[in-house]
Amino acid sequence: MIDALYNFPCIGMWVPFNEGWGQFEGEKIAGWVKEHDNTRWVDHASGWHDQGAGDLKSVHIYFKKLKMPKGINNRAVAISEYGGYSRSIEGHVWKKNKAFGYKNFKRQADFQRAYVALMKEQVEPLIQKGLSVVVYTQLTDVETEVNGLVTYDRKVLKLDFQF
Repeated sequence: MIDALYNFPCIGMWVPFNEGWGQFEGEKIAGWVKEHDNTRWVDHASGWHDQGAGDLKSVHIYFKKLKMPKGINNRAVAISEYGGYSRSIEGHVWKKNKAFGYKNFKRQADFQRAYVALMKEQVEPLIQKGLSVVVYTQLTDVETEVNGLVTYDRKVLKLDFQF
């Protein structure tokens, strides 16, 4: 895969393991990936069993306040999954009456207010402490997951980005 996708400039990082999905010998594999392509960062175990390998300390944080992780070891810090705020919009879902998300909102104004507060009150202060990367869950709704910023059919933007 690395060889096949090497010339794609949109790839900024290789992630051999996401969470505990089949993770084994994470440190060794991260080293191999970095040796094979030293032009990109490597997140050896996104949000899971950090072994001090790869170019960053990657954590996933849901259901609690965002904070800087421990065990950084001279690596960049990434909150590589967070948020997951959900808003199901009738007529723009994959499956009616089936929706997953980490925190559900019925009204657009409440969803907007919560998202802005998350960014301003939790993400922005961590930048001053050295946070390098944040990856919001998620850009678009995916099947029954309605925690995207855009609906499943890509027709409705759930936030007013003029804040």
